[in-house]
Amino acid sequence: MFYFSRLATASAVCCALLFFRVPGGIAGDSSVLNADPLPNMIVSASAEPSEVRKLPASVQIINREELNQPGMATLDRVLERHMPGSSSSQPGALASVGLRGFRSGKSASTCIGDPVLLLIDGHRSGTGNPAFIPTAIAERIEILKGPSSVLYGGSAVGGVVNIITKKGRGAPSGSIGASYGSYSKHTVEADISAGLDQDRWGLTAGFRQNGRQDYRDGNGKKYENTRAHSLSGGMTLAYRPEKGIETSLVALHQSVYDTGSPGYYDYGLTPHDAVRNAYSHASLDHSVLLDGGGRLQISLYGNRNRYDFLDQAWSQDNSTYRTDTAGGKAIWSVPCLEFGRLSLGAEYSHVQEKNYGSAVYQPDAVYDISGFFAEHRMDLGDVSLLAGLRYDIYRSRIRDTADLTVNASSRTWDHVSWNLGAVWWAADWLGFHASAGSAFVPPTAAKLAGDFSTSGLWSTHYKGNPDLKPEKSLSYEIGAEAEYNGLHASAAWFATRFKDRIDTAWRDGSITYVNTGDVRMEGLDFSLSYKGKTATRGGMLAWEPYLRGEWFLRRSNRDAATAVPLNIPRYTAVAGMGIGPEGRKVWLDMNVRFVGSQVQYESNGFTPQNKPSFQVCNARLTVRPVDSLDVYIDAENLFDRQYSEIWGYPMPGRELSVGFVYRF
Repeated sequence: MFYFSRLATASAVCCALLFFRVPGGIAGDSSVLNADPLPNMIVSASAEPSEVRKLPASVQIINREELNQPGMATLDRVLERHMPGSSSSQPGALASVGLRGFRSGKSASTCIGDPVLLLIDGHRSGTGNPAFIPTAIAERIEILKGPSSVLYGGSAVGGVVNIITKKGRGAPSGSIGASYGSYSKHTVEADISAGLDQDRWGLTAGFRQNGRQDYRDGNGKKYENTRAHSLSGGMTLAYRPEKGIETSLVALHQSVYDTGSPGYYDYGLTPHDAVRNAYSHASLDHSVLLDGGGRLQISLYGNRNRYDFLDQAWSQDNSTYRTDTAGGKAIWSVPCLEFGRLSLGAEYSHVQEKNYGSAVYQPDAVYDISGFFAEHRMDLGDVSLLAGLRYDIYRSRIRDTADLTVNASSRTWDHVSWNLGAVWWAADWLGFHASAGSAFVPPTAAKLAGDFSTSGLWSTHYKGNPDLKPEKSLSYEIGAEAEYNGLHASAAWFATRFKDRIDTAWRDGSITYVNTGDVRMEGLDFSLSYKGKTATRGGMLAWEPYLRGEWFLRRSNRDAATAVPLNIPRYTAVAGMGIGPEGRKVWLDMNVRFVGSQVQYESNGFTPQNKPSFQVCNARLTVRPVDSLDVYIDAENLFDRQYSEIWGYPMPGRELSVGFVYRF
């Protein structure tokens, strides 16, 4: 009730802002600050929307056309196809996102201790598992690589993945689609978007249902308890009373049910664990252009993530992990004469973790997080400069928890983050950028202020370390970008020093936590794409190849007593080709994902395994008999390879499906 009362109060305040006006009216020249979306503007890498060319950062954008492809119902499926990085998934609707050697999804309950942050319209999603976040009403996905703590606080060391939702503009449009294939794999989806009353109002709604029964791997072995069924949907309602003012309400929900995990098959075990999840998100955003070229953005958000796990094989234990988050943010941006633009911001988040059940291994926790930041941008001809500074205050508490013996306690600490960057466009088609910045991962309440014991067969006492410091990073990046006649190429060298890594230790018969290790990582990000046409006897042939990758040149740890961070492949890449007659009456898409060798631990957590590299190929043939109808055949894991993202959890072999999409 506390969570909902806070969100309801905050929503009422934000609704009042709907009628907010600034004396003097709206600035006359608002080409950059206008609320209307522009194709070359992104919102994830700076305090306000900015042109990509002026940002000293590596950003990947997954557009709506790519999101419309079959099977892209959740964020994890989209990232597997289109983003290089150490992303991974396994049966049981468990997945994570990897950026530059860091990963999300460390805990079922929250993302407080994650070094990669998942966002929805710039708001914390409240989960590190991309399989829980639906894409039914997504306009695009912005992936910001590198330290992002100045804008988003803790948990943004490797970067952020930000889903931007559609806000409804233009004539009504939408689609209806369905598919069916191997292992009773099926999808039903529909969406609609429209601007009403000359775009004063915008409406978007989307729905997707999909599922699959137990599958076989690439060697033909059937794995039970690999079912996956989900139901997701969302809507946005936007109000734009005049140019430069927009208020939008966003709501998302996804339920994952009747699903589990095949268990640790390399030891011949086949437990029938059951997993259920319910995820909800809501936000209210208000943006207004001020007299003189300023901009004010105010937003409120809340989400709930509930994860239920039932062990049906060993002890019939069950556990529920629920995270409720409510927060708000305000950003005021103003021009500073010839000295660029200054943005000042403040945000607050209240996070409650509620854990209960006979197999709970961590106590209830409460976080109050306050952040204050400033960002300055300046354009000097062909050079753009950016600098930012942020101050965060964390208050972490643990509370009494059923089935655990807990001594409630709390701790408050603070942290400062910074970044600097510059972009130089040597020519209209060639640019260079350089940046440096710090980021941090806050210690969770259990690690910082914990004093609790679990019960049952594996009874253990955990003792927090009040002197624990946050995990910190210092990163550098140098990159170049070129775009010429349909060819787009970019490359960036990055280096990160990750200090004060938090690890477990035994002290006086208890498990506690210590800062240890000094990890150095160095690598390359690269992207190459081309949109070309070739004249043939039958007309023009369009072809669109692409290659995106991440390659580590160095992964080392100065402290030999600690391990190199897990699940960091030597390289990852996605490559593909779209080809067909101009107009796309027939279109063939090929997509290959490459994941290099890496070291992973067995499920006992102690035995390292050298996990070999693997490649997965996907293909889709689309035929358009009429302008509004696409009929397709889709193949995942086309060559029926045996592979696994996580050691011991095999993924499906070849999956074939047929479907259609009708657009109006």
